[in-house]
Amino acid sequence: MQHSRTLARGLGVAAIAALGFTLAACSSAPAEGGGGGAEGGDDGKFVIGFQQPLGGQAWRETGLAAMQALAARDYGDTVELKIVRTNDNDAAQQNAAIQNLIAEGVDAILFDPASATGPTPP
Repeated sequence: MQHSRTLARGLGVAAIAALGFTLAACSSAPAEGGGGGAEGGDDGKFVIGFQQPLGGQAWRETGLAAMQALAARDYGDTVELKIVRTNDNDAAQQNAAIQNLIAEGVDAILFDPASATGPTPP
């Protein structure tokens, strides 16, 4: 049981680190010549979709709060964080939510797996 909690905390920290890296990359100057691609959000912001199962685990809630604070405080002008929550441990709902984020055209997707085998490509 202790190993599972340690692993869960480690995954939470990794997700926060990944978001920080992604947000930092969003704020850097574009390469010369421009990309010519479409902007993520309607307002030109880089849109990050974050899918997380509900469940009430303290580490999930802490990680989500930290992610929201970081996005708002340091990157509010350039990044939009779109949060989608699904029922705890329901891999089918999670896959559907991720597919919806893809269909909406978000620029990046971060997610906290509901199960070890659930998040598989279509």
